[in-house]
This record gives sequence, structure tokens and C-alpha cells, in this order.
Amino acid sequence: MKVRLASPLILALLIGCSAERQTASSAQAILDVPDGAVIAVVNGTALTEPLLVTFARGRGLDPGIPEHRKQALDSLVENLLLAQDAVQKGLTERSDVQSELALVRLQQLAGRAVSEQRSAIDVSDEQIWQLYDQERERSGSIEWRAQHILYADQASAQRMLQEALAEGANFEALMSSAHDARHAKQLDWSNAAQLPAEMVETLKQLSPGQVAPVPVQTSFGFHVVRLVESRPFVPPPLESVKTGAKQQLVEKALKEYVESLRTKAQISTHAGG
Repeated sequence: MKVRLASPLILALLIGCSAERQTASSAQAILDVPDGAVIAVVNGTALTEPLLVTFARGRGLDPGIPEHRKQALDSLVENLLLAQDAVQKGLTERSDVQSELALVRLQQLAGRAVSEQRSAIDVSDEQIWQLYDQERERSGSIEWRAQHILYADQASAQRMLQEALAEGANFEALMSSAHDARHAKQLDWSNAAQLPAEMVETLKQLSPGQVAPVPVQTSFGFHVVRLVESRPFVPPPLESVKTGAKQQLVEKALKEYVESLRTKAQISTHAGG
């Protein structure tokens, strides 16, 4: 038996309904359930097999397993009863409820569009190798372990620097006492691709144990920097990072796709938008 019925189901989301339409017919405030075999009827409203399958899988249940199927159906019926009750009480006529449900539908459709587009993106081995080669060059051949004390303003960093440059200064003790700093700690081993460019240039000029003679300004603020040690950096083999590189390329292509949609779209904002 195949049907297509309008049903007040909370899973089938509200969208685009005016108060007048809802007053005339509350059922019109809910999207239609998908076509399929009817597996239950609740207060005259039919639930279909495709709806049950989607509902079950979304909760990690296998609709082919009898116990899972019963659990999913029971929960689906409860959702329908609650949705029917909400419609009868006039919840669907409230603007806040309309907005919430419209946004859920919008986000669900956008999420599905992203998923479909991501699956359609094809990344070649050549693209992966090019990215790997670029990152290998950007990372350089040295990595550093450094300590830093970060301040929002240059004056505070300069005051701390004077203490750090003083004879016999203990940089670790200074880090512990720098309560007014944004950040004060030892950084893990990092290469040129993992650090701000300004800090990289400074570290290249320091010897182990040396404090940079001036605060280093980056987008994070002003750093008082001390080089602990350095060593040669050897990038991991391509095979060990291939999956991550592919994912990075897919996400880049996806971002470019979304930007192309924005570029082609006609978008106008109004007061308050």
C-alpha cells in the first residue's frame, strides 16, 4: 500500500506557513511524509516505511532487526503523538516555534548538500603529492622547542623582557610568575609551518638558551621568546599523511564550492540584517 499523506510529524519540519494557513488547517503546517508502505496509523495519520527506516538509522538502530524495529516504531509513534499534541495546542502558530523549525529544516538541507558535494569531490594522487610537497617546503628542515611569555601590549612585554635579559634570570620562573600574561609556557617541538612567521624568523637567529633581544609581535600579541633547543626536522612519509592530505584537499574544494555559490547568488540585506 502506497500513500502520500500530510502528517503532523515533529521530524518532518515546519516551514513557510503563515498563521492564517495554520489556523485554517494545522496539518498544512507539517511537511508530507515520504511515499511508502504504511506501517502504522496514529489518530488517522499514516507513518510509512521510509520514515521509519530513516528514524531508526538516525538512532543507530537496524530496522531489519525485530527488536530494533519495535524500539524505533514505538519512539516514532511517541514523536507523532507529541507533534499532534503540539499542533492541537497551537504551538505551530507561535513565531519562535516557526523560526526554530524553519532553521532546523534549513540546516538539515544544507548539511545534506554539503555531504553530497563532499562525496562528489575527486582528489587525485597528483594533487595529494603537490600538497605534500608544498607543506614539506613550508615546514623547512629545522624544528624548535621554545618558551614564550605572551602579552597583549608591547609595554608589558618590554618590562618582562628586561627581567628575562638580566644576568642570572630564570626564564621558567618568570613564566610561572607572569600572572598578567595572556600565555606563558614551553611550546612543543614545532617547525616553520606550525609557528607564526615572525617567531620563525626570530628563532632562526637565536642560539639555544638565548632570549630574543626584542619582543616578537605576531597576530596573537607580543612574545618574549627564549629558544630552548633546535634539531633537524624530517617530514613524515607521504603514506602516513595521505589520508589527512586528501581530507584537507576535499575541505578546500568544498569551501571553494560554497564561495562560488555565494559569488553567483543575488544577496541583499536590509536594516538590522
